[in-house]
Amino acid sequence: MDPCRKCKTPNPPTNQYCRVCGAVLAVPTSMVKAQRSWIVPAAKTIRWKWIILGAWATIGLSAILLGFLYVVASFLFEQADGEPAPDLAALADDVLALIVIGAFLFLIAFGLGGLALGLIAKKSTVRESVIAALLVVVLFGAAGSLLTADLPIIIGVLAVPSIALAGLGGWLSQSFRQGRTK
Repeated sequence: MDPCRKCKTPNPPTNQYCRVCGAVLAVPTSMVKAQRSWIVPAAKTIRWKWIILGAWATIGLSAILLGFLYVVASFLFEQADGEPAPDLAALADDVLALIVIGAFLFLIAFGLGGLALGLIAKKSTVRESVIAALLVVVLFGAAGSLLTADLPIIIGVLAVPSIALAGLGGWLSQSFRQGRTK
């Protein structure tokens, strides 16, 4: 066992990297055997079909919830014939309320997307839920940049809570599934 120069952890003589800190060990290349890397197995376990399904579920749920918001907004701003238009202050309050409700529904869609993905898949899907949410945030940001300059900023602000809620939804479904099988 050769100690690491950085952390002093004993390593087998065939290791090229320290098994604890990852520092390069002074080992001749003729003695180096294939040392397992943690990156390759983690990348191989990502199930892309669930990421795509989770992204579609999140986009669909977002469309349904934002469609509901559109219906609410159309009732809110509807005017009877012959009535004067509402004053700008009242209209601004209504628009602000719609933005807050829309952001809330946007976040709910991500949490429900992660939960739905976790309930459909048979194994743990926290990682897949988070990656799917990240993909959807990027897609929404790109699409939003075509509409207005402010929408990508709003989506960027909502990105972290959206991804966190998708992961929470995946974790809740995993916990529910484990509790149900005990």
